[in-house]
Amino acid sequence: MSPTHPQWQQPALHPIYVRLLGALLARRGVDTPALLTEVGLTRDALDGDALIPYTAVQALISRVVELSDCPWLGLEFGAAAQIHTHGVVGHATVASGTLETALRTLARYASLRLRAVRLQLQPGSAHTTLRIVPTYPLADAGEFIIDALLVIIERMLQTLSGAALDGARYHLPQARPPWAARYGEFLSGRVTFGDVTEATLQFDHALLEQTCLTADARTYASATQECDAKLGSAADFGARIRTRLANCTDRYPTAAALAGELHVSPRNLFRR
Repeated sequence: MSPTHPQWQQPALHPIYVRLLGALLARRGVDTPALLTEVGLTRDALDGDALIPYTAVQALISRVVELSDCPWLGLEFGAAAQIHTHGVVGHATVASGTLETALRTLARYASLRLRAVRLQLQPGSAHTTLRIVPTYPLADAGEFIIDALLVIIERMLQTLSGAALDGARYHLPQARPPWAARYGEFLSGRVTFGDVTEATLQFDHALLEQTCLTADARTYASATQECDAKLGSAADFGARIRTRLANCTDRYPTAAALAGELHVSPRNLFRR
C-alpha cells in the first residue's frame, strides 16, 4: 500500500507513544529529533493530544526497526509502556473489578489511544479470545504494533492479578521468526506462529474471573465516565465511523454489527 493511501491519513496513534518510542531510541544512541523530522513529525504534533496519522507512524516504525537492527523492538516497547502511558484508558482498566471487566474495558476504549487496530472480545465455552483486528493493512509496521500490544496487555493483566499468565495462549499470523525465543523473555503465555489470519490472545475463564488487586469502584466509574465522554463527542464518533467504512475491503457491516464494534446500541448509532 502506498504511504499516500487515504486509509493511512486517518488518525492512528496517540503522540505519547511516539514520545516513548523516541526515548527508547535515544537510549540506543539514535538521533531522535532528526528521525522525527525525517518522517514529518513536528514538535506541535508530539506535544498535542490529537492522534497522529498512520502515514507518519508507519514511516517512523519502519525506520526505527531498521536503525536499531532489532526486529523484536515492539516487545521492548511494550515492556517500556507503563499504566500511566495509556492515560484515562489505563486508569479505567486498572480500576476494573475483575480481569474480564478489565479486558472488556480495554477493548471498549482502546480507540481513544490507538485506531490502527480494533480489539474484539469473544467469549467461548472454555476460554475468552481477544482478537487484534487491523483497521487497514498495516504493512511492515504491523508486527511491531501487535508485539507491543501483546506485552502491554499481558503485563497489565499481571499487574491486576499479581501473577504470571502461564495459561495464556497467543497466536500470531506471521511465520516463526529466527528470533522467536525473544518472545519468551517478555511474555509468560505460550506463543504460536502462522496458524491464524489475525493475532489472537486466549485466556481461560478461571483466570478472567479473578478479582483485580487494584479494583476501585469509584475510580472505575469516574474513569469510564470520562472515556465515554471522549468517545461520545460528535467529531470523534463521526471520525471513527468514517474510518471504519472507508476501510471496508469486502462489504459494509450491518448497522447492528457496526453498533457492536462501537459499543453502542443500534438506536444510539442512528441517533448520533
